[in-house]
Amino acid sequence: MSVEKTLSIIKPDAVKRDLTGKIIAMLEEKGLRVVAQKKILLSKEQAGSFYAVHRERPFFDELCEFMSSGPIVVQVLQGNSAIELNREIMGATNPEQAEAGTIRKVFALSMTENSAHGSDSPETAREEISFFFSGLEILQFCHPIRVSVNNTFLPFPLRNSLKTLLYKRCSCGSKSSSIFFAVLSSAIFIITCPSMGP
Repeated sequence: MSVEKTLSIIKPDAVKRDLTGKIIAMLEEKGLRVVAQKKILLSKEQAGSFYAVHRERPFFDELCEFMSSGPIVVQVLQGNSAIELNREIMGATNPEQAEAGTIRKVFALSMTENSAHGSDSPETAREEISFFFSGLEILQFCHPIRVSVNNTFLPFPLRNSLKTLLYKRCSCGSKSSSIFFAVLSSAIFIITCPSMGP
């Protein structure tokens, strides 16, 4: 399970109905964190540029009209498998087919006015995030991970340090011991060895 960033848009229909806070709460309750956010008003041309991949679709003009009809909230979400998780929380494009409790099932008015947008792949996420945000606008947040050591949970804030986790069995004298190395934000190693404990 990898930590990812994805683009999320709260669409004009939801912003107009003051649903921004409720939608963000649904995302955060599932473990996603907002690391960049702003409210903007797109022109029809800007909406067309963002949705250029759909330019030949029959709904393209209607989509651009809708996305430029009022303010939107664009945000970058971060979390474990954020792309897939965000789309699960949003629900199916057609609100009638969306699962109960999803954003679109709860708030969407139609397939066009469906309250939320989310990137559908890592490549799309990178392109969509860069469309709205510069690197300086995105918080470089280390997503917390809970690691269990002898049934005790320790905070592990450095996501890239997962690769450095080492857990192996060794022998201290005649007893088998567990040595667990975890790199924490303070760069302290935590070592547990039952044969040396009380």
